[in-house]
Amino acid sequence: MAVDAIPLRVAAAAGVALNATVKYNPHLWGPDELRSIFVVRTRELQGLLDRLRATPDARVPQHVLVTGSRGMGKTTLLRRLALAVEDDADLAQRWVPVTFPEEQYTVSTLAELWRNVLDALADTRERQGASTDELARLDGEIRRIGELPADAQDSAALEGLADWMRSNGRRLLLLIDSTDLLLSNLAGAAEPGAPKAAKGKKAGPGVRAAKVDGGATPLWRLRGTLAHDPGIFWLGASYQSLEADHAYQDAFWDFFELVELRPLQVAEMRQAMLALARTFGAGRGLTGADAEREMARNLDARPERLKALRAITGGNPRTTVMLYELFAAGGADDVHSDLRRLLDTMTPLYKARMEALSNQARKLLAHLMEHWAPISARDLGLVSGIATNTVSGQLGRLEAEGLVEKAALAGTKRAGYQASERLFNVWYLMRYASRRLRQRLTWLVEFMRLWYSGDELTALARHRASQHGQGRLCRGEQLEFSRALSFALPDGDADHYRLDWAVFRAARRAPDRTRSDLGELFELDGEDREYATADDYLPRFEALDARLAQCPHLTEDTRGTWIAAVKSSLSLTLQEKEHIADAAKALTEPEYRHRLSALQDERERWEQDYGGAAADAVRDAVLSGDFFPDCPDSKLAHTQIIRCFGEDFRAIALASDLFARHHRDAWLEMVVRRALDLDPQVASLWNNLGLLLSKQPGRADEAEAAYRRAAEVDPKDAGPWNNLGRLLSEQPGRGDEAEAAYRRAAELDPKNVQSWYNLGLLLSEQPGRADEAEAAYRRAAEIDPKGAGPWSNLGHLLSQQPGRADEAEAAYRRAAEFDPKDADPWFNLGFLLSRQPGRADEAEAACRRAAELDPSDLYPVVNLARLLAAQGRHSEASTAYRQAVALAQAADEQGAGTETPPVNLGFGHAHLLLQAHLWLGNRDLALYALDRLTQAAAAGDRDAFSRLKEQARECQDIGLGSSLKDLMGAGTWADFLQPFALALGAAAADDPADALAGAPPELRTLAEEILAELR
Repeated sequence: MAVDAIPLRVAAAAGVALNATVKYNPHLWGPDELRSIFVVRTRELQGLLDRLRATPDARVPQHVLVTGSRGMGKTTLLRRLALAVEDDADLAQRWVPVTFPEEQYTVSTLAELWRNVLDALADTRERQGASTDELARLDGEIRRIGELPADAQDSAALEGLADWMRSNGRRLLLLIDSTDLLLSNLAGAAEPGAPKAAKGKKAGPGVRAAKVDGGATPLWRLRGTLAHDPGIFWLGASYQSLEADHAYQDAFWDFFELVELRPLQVAEMRQAMLALARTFGAGRGLTGADAEREMARNLDARPERLKALRAITGGNPRTTVMLYELFAAGGADDVHSDLRRLLDTMTPLYKARMEALSNQARKLLAHLMEHWAPISARDLGLVSGIATNTVSGQLGRLEAEGLVEKAALAGTKRAGYQASERLFNVWYLMRYASRRLRQRLTWLVEFMRLWYSGDELTALARHRASQHGQGRLCRGEQLEFSRALSFALPDGDADHYRLDWAVFRAARRAPDRTRSDLGELFELDGEDREYATADDYLPRFEALDARLAQCPHLTEDTRGTWIAAVKSSLSLTLQEKEHIADAAKALTEPEYRHRLSALQDERERWEQDYGGAAADAVRDAVLSGDFFPDCPDSKLAHTQIIRCFGEDFRAIALASDLFARHHRDAWLEMVVRRALDLDPQVASLWNNLGLLLSKQPGRADEAEAAYRRAAEVDPKDAGPWNNLGRLLSEQPGRGDEAEAAYRRAAELDPKNVQSWYNLGLLLSEQPGRADEAEAAYRRAAEIDPKGAGPWSNLGHLLSQQPGRADEAEAAYRRAAEFDPKDADPWFNLGFLLSRQPGRADEAEAACRRAAELDPSDLYPVVNLARLLAAQGRHSEASTAYRQAVALAQAADEQGAGTETPPVNLGFGHAHLLLQAHLWLGNRDLALYALDRLTQAAAAGDRDAFSRLKEQARECQDIGLGSSLKDLMGAGTWADFLQPFALALGAAAADDPADALAGAPPELRTLAEEILAELR
């Protein structure tokens, strides 16, 4: 294998003691090691050997330049070529391979170059066993040339080389690494006595270079020597061709034949790994053929690891050698420290690679590596602030240098760009990533995703979670590695959540830990804020034990049962458990036994609904502090359920029921769908999914499908039919289907209160079906005699029927009796009484009671204001109207920020604000409210149109009819409001019919309808 490498010392595979300096520096490899390890550049090696054999002795050879990005094996290829020439008797008779240090920093003149060649020749001949006389002559020639004037040394050195070749009948094969650097040095220094070179113009295809005095510059004189001397074969190496835009380009334009070293492919990577194992050992103390067989066995067992190695290294041989230890060691836990040490050692190489780039190219490469995944030229331009056409040109150059490669953009067929050597990218992220945790660990996460298979990641995550749970691997860097490992697992994976939680619990157990320490592992104010919730919840939960243990009626045998019963309760919130704990010390024995019995009853109910195994699993998770049944954070609740209950769909179903009591969002939906994936034949899950979807805008069809699937899975369950009826009742034109669903629910469960209640509500909104609605409400009240809802709605139904006000009042009062904290019956009662002569005081008392029970509800306040206004209590009415304005504005602002606003945000509370501002004399505000309400009505909102009629009637009742009529004529929607204005004017006229007689028929009909309601 051809490898350029640098010294490194990393942890060896278990049982293998390696000389890392030798392993990672090919200059120190002996001939046998070099022959053994050189396996993947054999085609290029054979081609060069064939060229040497085919070059006649008297002919000037075609000089060669081996190109390839750094680490592609140029140096090792040159060294292996030298060894191959010496091993071949025929070639060794004709050629002497002369090698040099990789970079000849001291050479800046041709004289120094040719003297270095003589020095290297002497070293080579000494190594080859030349005679003492020959070596003495070479050393003497070198000293003689050094004593000559500077301008005479060049020709003298060349003559010395020519003499040696004539005397020995052999030619020189100059193996000059970093040829580009050497020529650049020669171009940058004028030799003593030589005139300054004329600056040449850039030459290209079809363009003749500017004429330059060939004897005036070192580069042209060097070209002249190489072009005419058959005794010298220059076989150099460079990271790029010499046609790049440098000062020496004119002299060597199209001079060398190029041999490009490309990245290794997977098959070549396999050859390389086997060669490394054979040479340096593998496994536990295996060497030679045994090590090679062990490596072959590992590669065959995990072929995906070889592809991962290819992806990480980008096929770079040098990086392959660097990663050999990690590969040979397998999936050990210490890969974190080994990798960090490896990357630290790579820093000089990678920094030099970055610093060699122009400012613009370096900036683009940095942005590209920060992105990690493939990125388009356009997006890279946006990120960097550089024009796209400039970006494209720079990317082309970076691609030519082997630093970037094309790769498919995610989700498209288009190609983007990424760093070709992923380990280089990993190094960059390690060195320069953001301090934020996820960005800080990106380098490690991405390495693990490349390095480990999915099964390996899972196995390692489970192992580390177990270790953390046992109090092991709890140092900061070990916990950080586990967090990176969890990030490498797929989102939503149970093992991802289990490992994260294990890290969290381990970090909390650390002595003297602080919230800041935890913040080093979790972004408590960012993407991991749910763990801040957990960090607040757990201390409160853990503190329950000591307080519960203070109950005076406990024995050693019962203490644990009592504490576990309270802490593991699924129905109680943490706050309720704290109340029980606080009261435990003062509990009487009957109170203690009653509480314990109630907790046992709760336990049996959950077991009856979900099965004993599922209920036990959830209770155990609650008791251990791993699952919060009243979790304040929905994301945390989701992760806890997936982590704790994995594939147990019944436990997930129970947990999701608890989840739904506190949250109804996308996190709950993911939990429910996960349970359905595990078992789609659970009706309650489909029903819960329907409930969740029904609350989300635009998802009614999905909710309906979920309810119907629940009814299909369990045909005897009334719940899905009742919920389906409620969903359909909210959709225009589907009243009949809703009624059928309610009746189906009532048929399946005749004692289901909700079915009859909902049926009554549906029928009450349909003309001519008041009797059926009343029967449904009375049936609901019969099933649940103390239920307030049916009585309240029955009161509303009866209040709209002539002559049944007394029955309506009785129904409202019964509802208020059954639910003393509900404001609605009192509000409705106040409205009813306000319509009855002589009952203003009772109406006022009812309104005030409703406002007292629900201070945020503005409707009782508006009703009270209107009642006071009708009685001429102007000051009190104004106070109430001002309060109503404040409540309406607060309600509109709050409603605008919710997913399910309490009122139609098309007009909000504009109808109430219209009346209030009109009473308070705020004409402009009243006009704004009227325009808003009218705009909604004109757009087809039937509720808004009904509210316009309502306001016309109520304003007329409190003496504001004329003011409202004038306002309607002044607004933007005056034409639309003409029927209302006509009706208000007619109501104030001595002869209403005469007032409407002149109106157009299309206006008069609606005006007459409105007028009828005003009377």
